[in-house]
Amino acid sequence: MTQEQRSVQGRPIGVSLISTLALVWSVMAFFEALTLFPSSASATIVDQGLDTGPLGQTLAFAALALGVVYFLVAFGLWDMHRWAYWLTLGISVLHVAGSVVAAMLGGPTWAMAAAASVVPVILVVYMLTPGVRRAFRV
Repeated sequence: MTQEQRSVQGRPIGVSLISTLALVWSVMAFFEALTLFPSSASATIVDQGLDTGPLGQTLAFAALALGVVYFLVAFGLWDMHRWAYWLTLGISVLHVAGSVVAAMLGGPTWAMAAAASVVPVILVVYMLTPGVRRAFRV
């Protein structure tokens, strides 16, 4: 039996869905990074006086890094790698913590922070179910 046959037979449908969503999020992060990097496309923004400077470049690199991480998660979950299980949990917990910290620092309202944390909390709860843990052998 090949690795592909093993992973398809043992992958819960929810993990397939999360993997697909992670791939979509990775593509979105790559496009976000492209819009933030200085290029001929963003020259119009600079001409209008909306140049983000070093902050924009930092955000672009952060979006690019996030895109790479989501890409790795997508394929790691699809192939049922144990590290992808832990990375998914870690990213989800960090997302919730980041939302709480942002709300505490006066960023979004608590309601917005709670709304932004719904999907990560659902991911954590789902990933901790016995069937998923068994599938990842954790």
